[in-house]
Amino acid sequence: MSDQNSKPTPVSFLSSPRIDDDEIDHPDHILWQCRPATQPKPTFMDKIRGKEEPCKRINYMENDVCNGCSAKRGVGALAMAREAMIIGELIAFDVHGNEIWRYDVV
Repeated sequence: MSDQNSKPTPVSFLSSPRIDDDEIDHPDHILWQCRPATQPKPTFMDKIRGKEEPCKRINYMENDVCNGCSAKRGVGALAMAREAMIIGELIAFDVHGNEIWRYDVV
């Protein structure tokens, strides 16, 4: 029989591993390519300027907002090394809002 006075074991949600600095594991990950999930319909001026394609601007990791379309870095963004070589992809965010990247194994 179980003791009714026993307290349940507390569960800590803060014990999940956190990834604060991607550069520790992947120093070659210095760029990301924007691939926004929702791309607004191009305006007439966008068409004149030749911006009918979805944004694919390459940004530095220090910037989490795209310099081309002002979209926040989101799931689907590509991880890139120097000279725009694709090395992985942003696959999710954890409960703390930290980015989870999946890198290609070479």
